Amino acid sequence: MPTPFAEPILLRPAIHTDEPLIRALIRRNGLNPLGINWQRFTLATRGPDGPVIGMGQMKVHADGSRELASIAVVEEARERGIARQIIEHLLAAETGVVWLTCRPPMRGFYEPFGFIEILDPSGMPRYFGRIARVLKWLRRVGMDRGPAIMRRDPP
Repeated sequence: MPTPFAEPILLRPAIHTDEPLIRALIRRNGLNPLGINWQRFTLATRGPDGPVIGMGQMKVHADGSRELASIAVVEEARERGIARQIIEHLLAAETGVVWLTCRPPMRGFYEPFGFIEILDPSGMPRYFGRIARVLKWLRRVGMDRGPAIMRRDPP
């Protein structure tokens, strides 16, 4: 396991000049590039003036659903609890249901935060219901390659 950084990890809201970095981290990590609005992002830095080493956002969809999204940590800073800090920070401000989509192997990572996988599209907000219906169709035709849809109920 990597050793902790000597500097504290600080979380801060993104500023306009962070937008290119956010987009680069999205591309580098193969994340969904849709709905990227730098103003929703929280960034993790090494110390007050240190480099950005992680990020995440809370997306708000047209149907009102809220999605934990774009969680990424630069490769050299992984396995030090940075993603956990970002997620806990973003979830602390949420009082309602929070959704997410993730690669199936990542389901276990999100379960300790209270997320459970939802397979049935009935009762899902419109945005996630559409994704779930496409995934259901893909599974029926033998293509089980899509993301997992997970929900966290209010604490």
